[in-house]
Amino acid sequence: MMRSRVAMLLVLGVLSGCAANEPIRPTNQAAARLADVDWSTAEQVEVDLSDYAFSPANVVLRQGQPYQLHLVNRSAGEEHTFSAPDFFRSVDLRPGAAADQALAAGGEVVLAEGETADLYLVPLQAGRFDLECTEPFHPMFGMTGEIVVQ
Repeated sequence: MMRSRVAMLLVLGVLSGCAANEPIRPTNQAAARLADVDWSTAEQVEVDLSDYAFSPANVVLRQGQPYQLHLVNRSAGEEHTFSAPDFFRSVDLRPGAAADQALAAGGEVVLAEGETADLYLVPLQAGRFDLECTEPFHPMFGMTGEIVVQ
């Protein structure tokens, strides 16, 4: 009896851990909204990731407007992340490889030295969202920012 309870708790723990890291997928309603978006009108916003800084550090977007978020790692030999899980949970992302990467990683895009990524998205919720590089010590050295959706 005790073994079956322990086994059940282990199974539930594993399942709950998997659910927490499960990629965020568009709902049918979100897919319908995305089908109506004219991506040719998406405004490009470039964010440079360099040695311990985002440029711009504060990204300002408008709710309901389509964007191409162009991320560029300009560092000399460093991997950086663009991590904003709360922000990514509040947008619709156009299907694609970079969008899947951001969702699968729990709201984080990993860029090696010289690498770029394009995310096509529509912010759905106004608010202020934390942005940081999750590489060890990078936030401590100032690699933080904010995404503001108006």
